[in-house]
Amino acid sequence: MNSFFNPFSQGTIKVTDTCNLRCRACTLWRKDYVNSINSDTIINLIKKNKFFNIYSRKKIFNIIGGDPLCSADLPCILSFLKRNNIKINIWTHGIHPYESFEKTFMFSDNFFIYLPSPDPDEYREVSGNNGLSQFKDTVNFLLENKKNIIINFPINTSNIQLLPDVYEIIYEKKIYGLFHYNNRDNFSSDSKKYIKRFYNIRNILVYKSISMDSLCTSFPAKSLNNPVHYYKNFFFELFNSLRQKYTL
Repeated sequence: MNSFFNPFSQGTIKVTDTCNLRCRACTLWRKDYVNSINSDTIINLIKKNKFFNIYSRKKIFNIIGGDPLCSADLPCILSFLKRNNIKINIWTHGIHPYESFEKTFMFSDNFFIYLPSPDPDEYREVSGNNGLSQFKDTVNFLLENKKNIIINFPINTSNIQLLPDVYEIIYEKKIYGLFHYNNRDNFSSDSKKYIKRFYNIRNILVYKSISMDSLCTSFPAKSLNNPVHYYKNFFFELFNSLRQKYTL
């Protein structure tokens, strides 16, 4: 897995506000506005050879939304990044036709797949979509095509009890998991201790993060913009990587 929170190598591109889920905690689908930077603007920057005038050149770009697979311009943007030897992380909920994923296969390096809940009823309640079975089918489809998958599970006070069920999926599929939580939420001291237990589990990365209203709530946004989060997460990830390397 790439070092996701390395502050010196990572960038983020938001390609769309559009999403086909209706998550109860998300504000994007309730708003009617146009981004200052959208996929049309990005395409124009690419055509005019001015992309890196706006976006700093990085080794890795995280492609986010909304859900980026809702953007018709996504393959063109990914192709440009790959021609510039940039690794690509796509952040998606996975509820798309297989053809949408296939269009990205030659460009993408990692898929961060958002899991609202491992429980079918709660998945529907959280996301407004009866898509848990499709989520599982998407994971199987990506694995069959030998794609790198990271299950992205934002922790909050109402879903913390589901962490073992999420881990069971990760363990069964032999993939990675990213758990992140807002330390400003009203977690009890016991809950925080419980979360920390997952710090020591192989293939699981746990981070403190802060979401942003202008981005998908499943994306740990301010951890990429706040220097304090940068370095806390960076040094934890360095330690965690070394620990995993020498305990395999």
